[in-house]
Amino acid sequence: MLFEDLVGGIDLVHRAVKITPEGDAPLAEPAHDAPMHDAPLAERWLLPTLRRVVRARSLMGALLWARVAVLPQIRLATAGEGGDAIAFVLALDQLARRGRTEMGFTRHARHLRLLPERRTGFDAGYGLYRRLEQVAEARRAAAVGAPAASHLDLRVERLRLLAEQAVRALIGRAGKHNAATFLKGALAARRDGLAVRRTVLRDLRELR
Repeated sequence: MLFEDLVGGIDLVHRAVKITPEGDAPLAEPAHDAPMHDAPLAERWLLPTLRRVVRARSLMGALLWARVAVLPQIRLATAGEGGDAIAFVLALDQLARRGRTEMGFTRHARHLRLLPERRTGFDAGYGLYRRLEQVAEARRAAAVGAPAASHLDLRVERLRLLAEQAVRALIGRAGKHNAATFLKGALAARRDGLAVRRTVLRDLRELR
């Protein structure tokens, strides 16, 4: 519902439905708070609890809504890695200058995912983590004085991303291998990002 002082918001969709190209019946992912009675205790209770705490927003589906009057002012960046969630957060940050905005979760939608995945877990992890780093670098470059407030703390989001995949790889059964390779890709992107920053700092010191 749109309240008088709200100009827009994002609804994060944390439940997914997987669909195969052969037209098989869709597979609904269990809710993080719904226990699986035939699973081991760690996967039945510990995994959903930990995932609720560390769930990465950039891996969720997202719905962006706004008042009609402000729609022409929204500039959607190319989604790229991270899909709609990151692009929508960047757009909502623009709208925050016009009035109150909000970001929360919804139980009234499902995120449709097509199987099989087109990319390996490593490629997906590397691409998404690198995308988050690029957005963070762009924010730092554009900041004058104190950094502008945002609906997504990118430092926290990168930690959430690594933590969620680590939890899935260590405790979960479904998607265990994909989570492990996703985590390897994200860590590789982090190492490459640190290497680039060290090179830039070294070059700057040499120019002095």
